[in-house]
Amino acid sequence: MELEHHDTKSPQQASEAKVSVHVHGAILSAREENEDMYAAIDLIFEKLEKQLKKYKEKMKNRRRKKT
Repeated sequence: MELEHHDTKSPQQASEAKVSVHVHGAILSAREENEDMYAAIDLIFEKLEKQLKKYKEKMKNRRRKKT
């Protein structure tokens, strides 16, 4: 997990957080900018949760097709 803080002209985008997760050969990543670092982290985890659910369903569907 990588967290960055930028001094920008826009206070709404002062903090940037990036996350990459390696899952069985796939890489799930998310990036969020917010004035509050902790809010950016919360938003990232919501994005990653959606991506993980989608990936899980994709893997379930692949297993069903094999049988």
